[in-house]
Amino acid sequence: MDTLHFDKEDNTIHPILTDGTRLTGLIMEKSGYYGKQGEALPSERANLLWMWSYAKGYRLSRNIQLWEIARSVGNNWELGDIGEAPGEEPRLNEWSACSDPIGIYALIELYRAIGKKAYLNLAQRIADNIIAFKFHKGFFLPIKPFPFEAVFF
Repeated sequence: MDTLHFDKEDNTIHPILTDGTRLTGLIMEKSGYYGKQGEALPSERANLLWMWSYAKGYRLSRNIQLWEIARSVGNNWELGDIGEAPGEEPRLNEWSACSDPIGIYALIELYRAIGKKAYLNLAQRIADNIIAFKFHKGFFLPIKPFPFEAVFF
């Protein structure tokens, strides 16, 4: 996979210029939108929002590089393998502990692109995990244990 902005080795996204020049580590000469003077421009770990973006990009363009990046991100987040190539049988982690709702959107995009029910099954698993891990007394809360439970309930 030959991409300038994505490192498969550590699953990171790097800021780049339109000519492909990586900006990771660039020291800000003055404070502004991208950081304060003296700070280095960082890379970031590719999260499920990135996976959703690449899955949708693949669905709209059929660009295999976008599929490969979505696959790498999904593997890194322990969702399993979405398929070595589009249309091949996915080997998804049906016992995933993921409870990030963005993962549901990424999997729906994959389903829309390929039509394999396995993507919807994993999306259902994530939804079940959201209920199990984040739903408490009628409210969706970010984590368990619920630190402010005594204040609100």
